[in-house]
Amino acid sequence: MLDEKALRKPEFDDGISIVLTDGQEWVFPRPVVRTRFSAHNDVGFQLVARVKGDPSYGALYESWINAETGLDSIKAEHALARALILNNYDLTDDQVSDLIQFSHKDDDDADPEGYRIREHILAVVRGDTPKR
Repeated sequence: MLDEKALRKPEFDDGISIVLTDGQEWVFPRPVVRTRFSAHNDVGFQLVARVKGDPSYGALYESWINAETGLDSIKAEHALARALILNNYDLTDDQVSDLIQFSHKDDDDADPEGYRIREHILAVVRGDTPKR
């Protein structure tokens, strides 16, 4: 089992704790997600999404918002989750894959634990506080 505390980076950001597939609580930093008026584009607003220590987070967030297929959305969700956890922890790609596994349905035949993990991480991604 991974030692969550030992894997924390020196710039660890105490944000939102989420129990992942290994049964431990891992802390995800709180991103800042805002919209603001903009007369410089077709939609009339600009999306600003950022997380301390990761300049690529805004682009990942926009990819998620603009995803045109379910597969693109799933890829973007995993990219955002990966970016957030790697902001706080020194983990390999395989370790991230083992910790963050999603289910996309919440019914009797689905994986309720995987669905809970996905919903909690997406709440953090949106800048919300997930319900426990």
